[in-house]
Amino acid sequence: MTVVAGILDNQRPSLFGGTATRLRRGVYDFSIYYLDYDDDEPLEVVLVVDNQTEYSMVQEDPFAYEYAKGVKFVARSVRVPRGGGEWHTYYFYARDSYLGGKSRYYSLHILPNHPPVPVPGVSMKVKVNQFVTFNGSRSYDPDGDPLSYYWDFDIRDGFQVEKEGAVVVWMFTEPGNYTVTLKVDDGELNATAYIHVEVYEPEKASPQGPSVLLGAAILLLVVIIFVAVFLLVRKHREEAEIERMWEAEEEESATYRRKGKIEE
Repeated sequence: MTVVAGILDNQRPSLFGGTATRLRRGVYDFSIYYLDYDDDEPLEVVLVVDNQTEYSMVQEDPFAYEYAKGVKFVARSVRVPRGGGEWHTYYFYARDSYLGGKSRYYSLHILPNHPPVPVPGVSMKVKVNQFVTFNGSRSYDPDGDPLSYYWDFDIRDGFQVEKEGAVVVWMFTEPGNYTVTLKVDDGELNATAYIHVEVYEPEKASPQGPSVLLGAAILLLVVIIFVAVFLLVRKHREEAEIERMWEAEEEESATYRRKGKIEE
């Protein structure tokens, strides 16, 4: 007797061990184990979120073919749709060539998101053409979400992303007052903060041109002449004083001699 195997002796695939691993707020890696006792390869394995949004899943190990023992399927970086409040549901569905199977429902609790807090540093005063380091690494997200950093160095022309990263280096080529903006983004919400930078032109030494050197030479010559005249005048005064002293002594001596003769 010949026995013909068909759909009547085929078993539905089973799905078990569903997980959701949080990457950041609202974004998860989902996984499920597909088990088929007939060792049938699945035609599809699907993640269904909130009974409406479907995501195709793939084998974590593309060379695992022992479906009768269970093979893991994954859907990576799935963003749970906004709306519907904090609580969400999901399940998994799979089918082989004959039948389909569905997992139980799982619950997912997503807490409300809070905006990140940007910390761009402090205002500063720098020179033109000076390399300046801006450090926004003290920015943080209350929910622990990873952040992206965007910098604009002159808000007067509107916010434009001129540098990305927590720590960046910039050079201002023109003097003036600048408003530097740091925007941080957690993938859903963002926030901005500002600091002010005063950029100044350093003072330059006066050039030692011919006119400056000539002026210095003239000034030196005037000083020399003044000193020479002063010394010459003082010398003449001293000589005149000495001459007066001699004349006074001679006059006194002559008077003394005349007096002596009279007494004789």
